[in-house]
Amino acid sequence: MKSSKTTMLVSLLMLTACGQANDSALNASVSQSLEQKWSNDFDLSRELSPSLADNLTATRSRHDTIEIGKKSPPTFKIGRITLFKTGPSVEFKDLFERKIMNQVIIGRERDADGSGDGNGVFLDNETIAANRYVKCVSQKVISEGSSFQQVETSGTSFLGFGLEKEKTTGQRLAASTDYVMQRGSYKTKKPLKLAQLLELCGDIAKSDVGLQQLESINEVIKLNFQNEAEVEKWANEVAQGKKVNNFKFHNAKFDFKILRRENGAIVFEIFPDTHYSDPKLEARVSYHMEGALAVMDEVKQSCVSNCQNYHDAESKHGLKSYGAHLTKAQNEGYVKLLSLIFAAKALGSH
Repeated sequence: MKSSKTTMLVSLLMLTACGQANDSALNASVSQSLEQKWSNDFDLSRELSPSLADNLTATRSRHDTIEIGKKSPPTFKIGRITLFKTGPSVEFKDLFERKIMNQVIIGRERDADGSGDGNGVFLDNETIAANRYVKCVSQKVISEGSSFQQVETSGTSFLGFGLEKEKTTGQRLAASTDYVMQRGSYKTKKPLKLAQLLELCGDIAKSDVGLQQLESINEVIKLNFQNEAEVEKWANEVAQGKKVNNFKFHNAKFDFKILRRENGAIVFEIFPDTHYSDPKLEARVSYHMEGALAVMDEVKQSCVSNCQNYHDAESKHGLKSYGAHLTKAQNEGYVKLLSLIFAAKALGSH
């Protein structure tokens, strides 16, 4: 399967590199519309391979929250065995964000004949000199976006992803896909701001067929928990059809059980702890299987009864806080994460 995907991507890359019939007649690696947009700033007519002065090569990165083409579903791991994948429709910005990482490699050609202008790569900390070379590298990534970690708690909690920080940005990122777009080097025509170089690379990435078609993230992302054994214990008990009572997660407390199993869905019954009669919630996790791996397509939550008590903690009303002030939005995030984990365990996903 991987071989066929690789063949497809190579074909797509060749298609993009060669251009379509309506593109520029030049031997260009970008479309005619991009050439026209950037014609005053860059020579995009061809890709060059200059001999760069290595000590003046600079690399800068940024992440764009834009979506390019198909959404890339990551695979998550809990504990030692349980795996699950989230489908393209599962949006969960408390937990992760799909992004594009654009990297710009900037260099000065080695001055072999003494005809250089005497400047380095930068004229100041944000301005690139004219006649410098720019290479664009772009790939899809998953970045950590958890707000759960900001909630003070002494109990079991989500601690974030088991990911190393990406060196040039300091952000925790999942390795993206097995396809990385690389274009250039292109030559600058005049002094330009670094932001303009990143914008160019972003424009090229948005038009790249390979990035548009990719639909998988290779790396398995570990979900880390404080008291991970507790989370696995709850998941096992729920999977066995038991009701788990009064378990504390972050600054909230829940009762949780499987209400019913449907064709392609598991429905949970949840009672979040409140100051008065606890509201009854239902969380419906839709899924499909890819072999032994469960792909979670959607999580829908609804309040069934005592809904007047399901609101932000307020003095002696609403949700009951265990530590930091608990909001309904936080509670919904916890229910969503726990429902995904418990469903994966109940399905024996691995």
